[in-house]
Amino acid sequence: MGRLPSEIPEGGDYADELKGVVAYLDKVQQFARALATGDLSFTLSGYGGTLAGSLKALQLSLRHLTWQTKQIAAGDLTQRVDFLGEFAVAFNFMVASLDKVRQELVHLGTHDALTGLNNRAFFDGEMERLAKGRQFPVTLIMADLDGLKGINDNYGQEAGDLLIQRAACVLVQSFRGDDVIVRLGGDEFAIIMPTADATAAADAVDRISMQQAAVNEIEGPKVHFSIGIAVATLGSELSEAFKKADERMYENKAANKVSRAAAAMLTSIIPCIPFIPVNHDLKPEFNRDTGDTGDTAVSIHIDKTGDQPHPRRVKAECRQEFLFHRQPVDHE
Repeated sequence: MGRLPSEIPEGGDYADELKGVVAYLDKVQQFARALATGDLSFTLSGYGGTLAGSLKALQLSLRHLTWQTKQIAAGDLTQRVDFLGEFAVAFNFMVASLDKVRQELVHLGTHDALTGLNNRAFFDGEMERLAKGRQFPVTLIMADLDGLKGINDNYGQEAGDLLIQRAACVLVQSFRGDDVIVRLGGDEFAIIMPTADATAAADAVDRISMQQAAVNEIEGPKVHFSIGIAVATLGSELSEAFKKADERMYENKAANKVSRAAAAMLTSIIPCIPFIPVNHDLKPEFNRDTGDTGDTAVSIHIDKTGDQPHPRRVKAECRQEFLFHRQPVDHE
């Protein structure tokens, strides 16, 4: 049963027709066996009919599926199969799962796990992309989180991580959707502002100050940034702008240390002073035309009880100086 006859008797009725059927079925059988073993090179040229046509269609589908599989192996996860029934459903699910895993890996490779911000790898790629583009001027802001080491040393890494997350929240709330906010590592952050000039940078500094104050009203480690800013007007200036912003950030950090020392000294002196005018505020003004903040200032805020300040309610606060130079990066 199921075998083709080895020979057809001569002279019988329809002998020639039977021989043709046997030859046809033998060829189709060979073709089917080739498909079953994955050999897609076999051909049925010159053979028609429903059986041969169906097998040819299956071969074409398998050839296309082979090509799609090669595309997927090369990284094209947009491939989908709309034939082969249940196999197509399973195949498409597999490809969608691979695409999801790839996206997760890309996200892990370009984002900081603690804050969810972009990481240094993403920053480097974005700098290369912007250098070849036309989204100038580009403002670069370096922001260093002050006091992280002290928090880690005195309260543990969990408290330090919380401080980093609060700092990230301040930055996210301070910038536009198109701006790139990056945690470079440790206590260092960087922000890339495409198509942003000195005025936009000054506005961003104001927003950082407001968001920082808002977050610091919440119980927990307090956020204070040292900041440096530079503007690039050409792709060739980006690297130098990054360097200058970093240098200015460290200058600002040094100035902030002096301010904190002055504040600590005032805090120790104030209880010995018989009277201090209420609401005396030495907050510096940010000059948007020159980028000058003047000298780092110390503000004294006194909670008033009647007409006399209460010594235990006197608080000295260091105002943060934001170093910024509006001039574009010089060519060297």
